[in-house]
Amino acid sequence: MAAVSYTRRDLIDKALDNLGVLAAGQTSAAEDVAKVDALIDPMVSMLAADEIAYVDAPGEPVASGGEIDPAQFLALAAVLADEAKCGWGLQADPSFYVLRTQAEERLRRLGRPPRTRRTLRTDPMLRRGLVRCRHGC
Repeated sequence: MAAVSYTRRDLIDKALDNLGVLAAGQTSAAEDVAKVDALIDPMVSMLAADEIAYVDAPGEPVASGGEIDPAQFLALAAVLADEAKCGWGLQADPSFYVLRTQAEERLRRLGRPPRTRRTLRTDPMLRRGLVRCRHGC
């Protein structure tokens, strides 16, 4: 299966979709794109400063380029929608905050290193707590 990467414009369109601004099959207005696009770089910087996630290549302003990791894409769109909600009068809607909290937790999980074994294996003889010498010591 070919690797899919998302662009800055894809992220903007998904955030607008999360906000309920776009109807099915509708394209986003240039004004809406510019409004959300202005929030991407500060959002990416904030996520990196808070050690939540690092976005390698979010693209250039004015919605061009970018290679956003597919694993991060939906979570980033949820955070971006929460950042942009005031522009559409949705600041009182608590569902965006809940989705953002879940998205930030997902981004933290994606960024952490793989798990290691929690306990070391020890010899069964040593786990009993009493070790006796074979020679009668």
